[in-house]
Amino acid sequence: MSPCQTMFFPKFPRTVLCVILPTAIALVSGCSSYTTLQGAKVLAPGQFELSGGSALPLGANGPGLIPEVAVRAGVIPRVDLGAKFIPSSFALPHDDLNPDIYMVDGKVELIKEPVTVSADLAWSYESWAAGPFKGSGATWYPMIICGQESWYVGLKALYSTYDTKVTDEDDFLDGSKFHSSGWETINFVVGARIGNKLKFVPEINFVQFIGSNVPIIMPAFALQYDIK
Repeated sequence: MSPCQTMFFPKFPRTVLCVILPTAIALVSGCSSYTTLQGAKVLAPGQFELSGGSALPLGANGPGLIPEVAVRAGVIPRVDLGAKFIPSSFALPHDDLNPDIYMVDGKVELIKEPVTVSADLAWSYESWAAGPFKGSGATWYPMIICGQESWYVGLKALYSTYDTKVTDEDDFLDGSKFHSSGWETINFVVGARIGNKLKFVPEINFVQFIGSNVPIIMPAFALQYDIK
Protein backbone atom coordinates (compact mmCIF):
# COMPACT_ATOMS: atom_id res chain seq x y z
CA MET A 1 0.00 0.00 0.00
CA SER A 2 1.43 3.36 -1.00
CA PRO A 3 1.69 6.36 1.34
CA CYS A 4 -1.27 7.93 -0.45
CA GLN A 5 -3.43 4.85 -0.09
CA THR A 6 -2.43 4.45 3.54
CA MET A 7 -3.32 8.04 4.36
CA PHE A 8 -6.50 8.51 2.39
CA PHE A 9 -8.09 5.13 1.61
CA PRO A 10 -6.73 2.52 4.05
CA LYS A 11 -9.74 0.16 3.97
CA PHE A 12 -10.75 -0.02 0.30
CA PRO A 13 -9.35 -2.42 -2.35
CA ARG A 14 -8.08 -0.75 -5.48
CA THR A 15 -10.80 -2.00 -7.81
CA VAL A 16 -13.58 -0.92 -5.44
CA LEU A 17 -12.12 2.56 -5.40
CA CYS A 18 -12.27 2.65 -9.18
CA VAL A 19 -15.95 1.75 -9.13
CA ILE A 20 -17.31 3.84 -6.25
CA LEU A 21 -14.98 6.81 -6.51
CA PRO A 22 -13.48 7.47 -9.96
CA THR A 23 -11.95 10.73 -8.84
CA ALA A 24 -9.89 8.76 -6.33
CA ILE A 25 -7.72 7.63 -9.25
CA ALA A 26 -5.79 10.86 -8.79
CA LEU A 27 -4.96 9.84 -5.25
CA VAL A 28 -4.51 6.11 -5.66
CA SER A 29 -2.61 6.10 -8.94
CA GLY A 30 -0.48 9.13 -8.27
CA CYS A 31 0.01 11.67 -5.55
CA SER A 32 0.89 15.27 -6.17
CA SER A 33 3.62 17.09 -4.28
CA TYR A 34 2.29 18.35 -0.96
CA THR A 35 5.47 20.07 0.29
CA THR A 36 6.72 23.64 -0.17
CA LEU A 37 10.18 23.70 1.47
CA GLN A 38 11.09 27.20 0.33
CA GLY A 39 10.89 30.67 1.81
CA ALA A 40 9.05 33.71 0.56
CA LYS A 41 12.19 35.61 -0.40
CA VAL A 42 13.42 35.05 -3.96
CA LEU A 43 17.05 34.27 -4.71
CA ALA A 44 19.25 37.00 -6.12
CA PRO A 45 20.35 36.68 -9.76
CA GLY A 46 23.21 34.19 -9.97
CA GLN A 47 22.40 32.58 -6.60
CA PHE A 48 21.61 28.86 -6.43
CA GLU A 49 20.07 26.67 -3.76
CA LEU A 50 20.37 22.87 -3.61
CA SER A 51 17.89 20.95 -1.48
CA GLY A 52 17.22 17.41 -0.35
CA GLY A 53 14.42 16.38 1.96
CA SER A 54 11.28 14.35 2.43
CA ALA A 55 7.59 14.52 3.18
CA LEU A 56 6.60 12.40 6.18
CA PRO A 57 3.06 11.11 5.51
CA LEU A 58 1.32 9.96 8.68
CA GLY A 59 -0.41 6.78 7.51
CA ALA A 60 -2.41 4.12 9.30
CA ASN A 61 0.71 1.95 9.55
CA GLY A 62 2.95 4.71 10.87
CA PRO A 63 4.98 7.48 9.23
CA GLY A 64 6.33 7.08 5.72
CA LEU A 65 8.93 8.81 3.58
CA ILE A 66 8.51 10.56 0.22
CA PRO A 67 12.04 11.85 -0.57
CA GLU A 68 12.67 14.69 -2.98
CA VAL A 69 15.57 16.66 -4.42
CA ALA A 70 15.32 20.23 -5.71
CA VAL A 71 17.29 23.14 -7.11
CA ARG A 72 16.46 26.86 -7.29
CA ALA A 73 18.15 29.69 -9.13
CA GLY A 74 17.78 33.46 -9.16
CA VAL A 75 17.34 34.67 -12.74
CA ILE A 76 16.42 38.38 -12.62
CA PRO A 77 15.65 40.73 -9.71
CA ARG A 78 12.51 39.57 -7.84
CA VAL A 79 12.19 36.34 -9.85
CA ASP A 80 13.60 32.87 -9.27
CA LEU A 81 12.93 29.45 -10.79
CA GLY A 82 12.97 25.98 -9.29
CA ALA A 83 12.82 22.31 -10.22
CA LYS A 84 11.99 19.29 -8.07
CA PHE A 85 12.16 15.53 -8.58
CA ILE A 86 10.33 12.99 -6.39
CA PRO A 87 11.57 9.46 -7.27
CA SER A 88 9.02 6.73 -6.62
CA SER A 89 11.65 4.04 -6.03
CA PHE A 90 12.76 5.67 -2.76
CA ALA A 91 9.30 6.17 -1.22
CA LEU A 92 8.55 4.19 1.94
CA PRO A 93 6.52 2.09 2.20
CA HIS A 94 7.31 1.26 -1.42
CA ASP A 95 4.53 0.49 -3.88
CA ASP A 96 4.46 0.23 -7.67
CA LEU A 97 1.63 2.78 -7.69
CA ASN A 98 3.90 5.55 -6.37
CA PRO A 99 4.55 7.85 -9.33
CA ASP A 100 7.69 9.66 -10.38
CA ILE A 101 6.96 13.38 -10.05
CA TYR A 102 8.75 16.07 -12.08
CA MET A 103 8.01 19.62 -10.98
CA VAL A 104 8.98 23.15 -12.04
CA ASP A 105 7.95 26.50 -10.57
CA GLY A 106 8.49 30.21 -10.78
CA LYS A 107 8.28 32.69 -7.91
CA VAL A 108 7.79 36.47 -8.14
CA GLU A 109 8.45 38.75 -5.17
CA LEU A 110 5.54 41.18 -4.82
CA ILE A 111 6.41 42.92 -1.53
CA LYS A 112 9.94 42.99 -0.08
CA GLU A 113 9.58 44.61 3.38
CA PRO A 114 8.73 44.49 6.24
CA VAL A 115 7.41 41.00 5.41
CA THR A 116 8.17 39.47 2.04
CA VAL A 117 5.12 38.43 0.01
CA SER A 118 5.58 36.36 -3.15
CA ALA A 119 3.40 34.61 -5.71
CA ASP A 120 4.47 31.16 -6.88
CA LEU A 121 3.11 29.01 -9.69
CA ALA A 122 4.25 25.39 -9.99
CA TRP A 123 3.42 22.60 -12.43
CA SER A 124 4.18 18.90 -12.06
CA TYR A 125 4.01 15.85 -14.30
CA GLU A 126 3.33 12.47 -12.70
CA SER A 127 3.78 9.11 -14.38
CA TRP A 128 3.48 5.47 -13.35
CA ALA A 129 3.97 2.34 -15.45
CA ALA A 130 3.92 -0.55 -12.98
CA GLY A 131 1.38 -2.45 -10.96
CA PRO A 132 -2.28 -2.69 -12.02
CA PHE A 133 -2.45 0.91 -13.27
CA LYS A 134 -0.63 2.81 -15.99
CA GLY A 135 -1.07 6.46 -16.72
CA SER A 136 0.03 10.02 -16.26
CA GLY A 137 -1.17 13.23 -14.72
CA ALA A 138 -0.41 16.89 -14.29
CA THR A 139 -1.00 19.30 -11.43
CA TRP A 140 -0.99 23.10 -11.11
CA TYR A 141 -0.06 24.72 -7.78
CA PRO A 142 -0.88 28.45 -7.48
CA MET A 143 0.41 29.78 -4.14
CA ILE A 144 0.85 32.94 -2.08
CA ILE A 145 3.72 32.74 0.39
CA CYS A 146 4.93 35.31 2.91
CA GLY A 147 7.56 35.46 5.63
CA GLN A 148 11.02 36.60 6.60
CA GLU A 149 14.44 34.96 6.44
CA SER A 150 13.76 32.53 9.30
CA TRP A 151 10.07 31.62 8.73
CA TYR A 152 7.34 31.39 6.11
CA VAL A 153 3.63 30.67 5.76
CA GLY A 154 1.75 29.95 2.57
CA LEU A 155 -1.60 29.12 1.05
CA LYS A 156 -1.90 27.06 -2.13
CA ALA A 157 -4.45 25.13 -4.14
CA LEU A 158 -3.92 22.05 -6.33
CA TYR A 159 -5.67 21.43 -9.64
CA SER A 160 -4.98 17.94 -11.02
CA THR A 161 -5.76 16.02 -14.21
CA TYR A 162 -5.17 12.26 -14.49
CA ASP A 163 -5.63 9.67 -17.23
CA THR A 164 -5.36 6.08 -16.01
CA LYS A 165 -5.79 2.61 -17.52
CA VAL A 166 -6.20 -0.66 -15.60
CA THR A 167 -3.73 -3.26 -16.94
CA ASP A 168 -4.33 -6.28 -14.71
CA GLU A 169 -5.57 -9.36 -16.59
CA ASP A 170 -6.92 -10.83 -13.34
CA ASP A 171 -8.97 -7.71 -12.60
CA PHE A 172 -12.52 -7.44 -13.94
CA LEU A 173 -11.74 -3.80 -14.76
CA ASP A 174 -8.82 -4.77 -17.02
CA GLY A 175 -8.65 -2.40 -19.98
CA SER A 176 -10.87 0.22 -18.36
CA LYS A 177 -9.80 3.83 -18.70
CA PHE A 178 -10.47 6.61 -16.21
CA HIS A 179 -10.17 10.37 -16.44
CA SER A 180 -10.20 12.70 -13.47
CA SER A 181 -9.71 16.45 -13.27
CA GLY A 182 -10.53 19.23 -10.87
CA TRP A 183 -9.43 21.10 -7.77
CA GLU A 184 -7.88 18.52 -5.47
CA THR A 185 -6.80 20.28 -2.26
CA ILE A 186 -6.32 23.56 -0.46
CA ASN A 187 -3.08 23.57 1.54
CA PHE A 188 -1.78 25.76 4.34
CA VAL A 189 1.91 25.52 5.14
CA VAL A 190 4.07 26.90 7.95
CA GLY A 191 7.81 26.41 8.05
CA ALA A 192 11.14 27.60 9.45
CA ARG A 193 14.59 28.12 7.91
CA ILE A 194 17.35 27.51 10.43
CA GLY A 195 20.98 28.25 9.60
CA ASN A 196 22.99 30.37 7.18
CA LYS A 197 24.72 28.81 4.19
CA LEU A 198 23.46 25.36 5.18
CA LYS A 199 19.85 25.47 6.36
CA PHE A 200 17.56 23.00 8.08
CA VAL A 201 13.97 23.53 6.92
CA PRO A 202 11.16 21.87 8.90
CA GLU A 203 7.56 22.49 7.85
CA ILE A 204 4.01 21.30 8.48
CA ASN A 205 1.41 21.13 5.72
CA PHE A 206 -2.30 21.10 6.44
CA VAL A 207 -3.88 19.45 3.39
CA GLN A 208 -7.64 19.91 3.01
CA PHE A 209 -9.10 17.70 0.28
CA ILE A 210 -12.05 19.20 -1.55
CA GLY A 211 -15.20 17.53 -0.27
CA SER A 212 -13.58 16.26 2.92
CA ASN A 213 -14.18 17.67 6.39
CA VAL A 214 -10.94 16.49 7.99
CA PRO A 215 -7.56 17.92 6.92
CA ILE A 216 -4.49 15.73 6.53
CA ILE A 217 -1.34 16.81 8.40
CA MET A 218 1.85 16.31 6.37
CA PRO A 219 5.17 17.11 8.11
CA ALA A 220 8.26 17.58 5.94
CA PHE A 221 11.90 18.60 6.21
CA ALA A 222 14.84 19.52 4.00
CA LEU A 223 18.51 20.44 4.10
CA GLN A 224 19.33 23.36 1.81
CA TYR A 225 22.73 24.61 0.68
CA ASP A 226 23.21 28.09 -0.78
CA ILE A 227 25.66 28.67 -3.66
CA LYS A 228 26.53 32.22 -4.64
